[in-house]
Amino acid sequence: MLFKNKKPAGTSFEAKCSILADIWLNHRTDDDFEAFCEYNDIGLPLAYMLDSEIVATTETATKFVEETFGLLLEGLDLKDTGFESLEEILGADAEEDDFDDSSATPSSKFCGNCGAAHESETVKFCASCGAARI
Repeated sequence: MLFKNKKPAGTSFEAKCSILADIWLNHRTDDDFEAFCEYNDIGLPLAYMLDSEIVATTETATKFVEETFGLLLEGLDLKDTGFESLEEILGADAEEDDFDDSSATPSSKFCGNCGAAHESETVKFCASCGAARI
């Protein structure tokens, strides 16, 4: 087969754990990630423990990591194209921002109240808790 060695689509579970561990260790107090980290207070440290091989994964742990990674990409308005690092994700987000010519004022992609990802750049209130977007 010609496509036998084709790279699997999407980010590997190991890379997801590494990326989320990086956020947990190095960015949880950054303004851009603070609400995300507060909301994902189980998924992020769990990803760190899995990445560091402190614990072994289970079906439940895998679900937490997958959900947390999904929220990260949703909050950054990215599709999972197979990321290897947080820098790659943030670079992809910056590249998308370069092509955005909207005149909207930039605001947080996550709710400052509950940490949920906003559904779009134009929403004024959180769909989860109803708080005004900051």
